[in-house]
Amino acid sequence: MGETFGDWLAQFTDSHTPLGDLARLASDPAWPVSPDRFQTYVDYLEQVGGDRGTLYTLTDAWIGYASQRRGA
Repeated sequence: MGETFGDWLAQFTDSHTPLGDLARLASDPAWPVSPDRFQTYVDYLEQVGGDRGTLYTLTDAWIGYASQRRGA
């Protein structure tokens, strides 16, 4: 199946940046595992009260994840 978005985010857990904050949020057992689609994570963050900044960070992170998966 390959690396999921949550797996990819895990490498940033120790980062003291917004991406690191998102990675720590993704380590929560409630973080969705599938389907591995952008909208899955948007929906989750909206359900848990994620703010606009968190959604922007998610968008940037998803672009990085998708680019890496495509081999760009």
